[in-house]
Amino acid sequence: FAQEDMILGDDGKYRYFRPIRTAFYRALQEEISRYAPATTLYLCMESKEVWEEAGMLHRIPQGLPRYLDLRAEQILFKNIW
Repeated sequence: FAQEDMILGDDGKYRYFRPIRTAFYRALQEEISRYAPATTLYLCMESKEVWEEAGMLHRIPQGLPRYLDLRAEQILFKNIW
C-alpha cells in the first residue's frame, strides 16, 4: 500500500479506499480466528458497515460498551471466586 492510495473520508481522516480496507480486515480476522479464535477484534475508527463487510461484526454483536461490560464482569467475578 502506498500513501497515494489513500482518500479523504467524510470525517476528515485519510484512509485506504473502502474495498481495500475491508479486504484487509477480512484477511486479518480470518488469520486471527485461525490461530486465536477467542481474541476479540475491534476497529474503533470504522463504521458498522465496514465491520459487516469485513465479516467482523459477530465479534461484538451487542456493541463495544456491552462487550466491555461483560468482560469486566468476567474478570471481576473470576478474581472473586
